[in-house]
Amino acid sequence: MKRMITLVALIFATSLKAQSIEITDVNFALFLQNSLPACMTGNALDTVCASQSQVLEMNLSGMNISDINGIQYFTNLTGLYCHNNNISELAALPPNLESFICSNNNLAALPELPISLLYLSCGENQLTSLPNLPPNLIELMCYDNVLTALPEMPNSLTYVVASNNQISIAGALSGSLSTLDLTNNLLTELPELPSSLIGLSCSNNLLTSLPELPNLVTLHAANNQISCLPFIPHTINLPILSFVFLTLEGNPFTCLPNYTAAMNDDLLEMPLCTSENDINPFSCPIAAFANTPKTEITFEVYPNPCVNHFIITTPNASSIQVFDAQGRVVPVQITTNSNETKVDLLDAQAGVYYLFLDIDGERVVGKVVKG
Repeated sequence: MKRMITLVALIFATSLKAQSIEITDVNFALFLQNSLPACMTGNALDTVCASQSQVLEMNLSGMNISDINGIQYFTNLTGLYCHNNNISELAALPPNLESFICSNNNLAALPELPISLLYLSCGENQLTSLPNLPPNLIELMCYDNVLTALPEMPNSLTYVVASNNQISIAGALSGSLSTLDLTNNLLTELPELPSSLIGLSCSNNLLTSLPELPNLVTLHAANNQISCLPFIPHTINLPILSFVFLTLEGNPFTCLPNYTAAMNDDLLEMPLCTSENDINPFSCPIAAFANTPKTEITFEVYPNPCVNHFIITTPNASSIQVFDAQGRVVPVQITTNSNETKVDLLDAQAGVYYLFLDIDGERVVGKVVKG
């Protein structure tokens, strides 16, 4: 009988031991002791504690934690934020995690990512590669690592920031991607860009060309080796105060495929690409109107500022477009007579507007203020 009692006690003790795990990191243990006292016995976590199963989010940021082993037992956790610590290794992650921020640690690798994950921020670590990305991931921030390539992107991915790495290969992009930042890498080419993309940053790489550009609102491609540019979208935002949405400096191209309102004065002074070798030494595709001889073009806009409409004094404008400060096309009503064109701004709000005129084969840019 005594032997049977001893055996039952041993089985019971073994069962208890199997349901608990020692939390070895002092600061992580202290956090759990304070937030889940019913689940902690000293530094031991009861992995089947009722209170533990009710935790949906856990914020461990900036707590000087080096090890969060035991986190995998928080099976209902959907948000884990352990950035700004000293974590060098992750054994496993909770299976139902949706949002995971582990930036600014000492991680050299990530474990398998939960299939439920939607948002991943793992910047400012020492990652050399990433695991397979979950099928429904929406945002990926992996900046400031030592990555040499990006993994295959799920089609759900809309936002990627992978700047300040050593990436030399960027595979096929998500068809839903809206923002892509690959600044400060080692890329020599970019893959085909999806039509959904509105923001592209690829400055400080080794690019010799750009693929066809969709209707971007932001393009930063400075300090590469780009000798020929594709058509620059008119949808790129105009500068707002100190914010610039188009940067192309530090490349060897000597001519442009077109002009846009977002270009600065230095770009607008460059010629359009022609068949002339001195203008186009890299034999870039010839721009529309580019071979028309340049003439001094002047025109007047009045009244400026205006109330509802303004007059342009030029008889030869083949097209007139008006853009707002964000680079969006503004609907206008245009009436032309012999030497003047009346432009009615209709319901446009007060503000600064930019004019694009094609005059005798030249693109001319002007500005008008609606009061």
